[in-house]
Amino acid sequence: FDILGTKISLLSGRSVYFLGRTSPFAIIVSVTLLDIFSRKKVFENKIINTIGLLIFGVYLISDNNYIRPILWGKIFKCVEYINEPYLILHILFASIITIIACLLIEAVRKYLIENTIFKRLDKSIDKMQSNVFKKISSN
Repeated sequence: FDILGTKISLLSGRSVYFLGRTSPFAIIVSVTLLDIFSRKKVFENKIINTIGLLIFGVYLISDNNYIRPILWGKIFKCVEYINEPYLILHILFASIITIIACLLIEAVRKYLIENTIFKRLDKSIDKMQSNVFKKISSN
């Protein structure tokens, strides 16, 4: 768009519009990728599938509005490495550490909450439902 903007003034400086998360191109690419991967054969690998179940939690933890500035600004201090030659290595290392830490947090959360508390809640809810159904059917 910047190159086209030299010939068509309406397009000048508009390339930034297409860089955001909600730009038309980002939405088209997202929908296209979703379509491509939804047609793929299901992949069977216990380790990868286990990690795959935890990845959404990793995203929610690491991209949280409260956590992101602490993680990248205070813990990994990425801004300090902007002009360093090893910036890419620093970001790669920080990303790997972040993913591993968030995987562990999500695994503990999943085990403690989903496998423990939710199972107990499910039993209680099932018991309440059966009592409600008994009362309804007796009337």
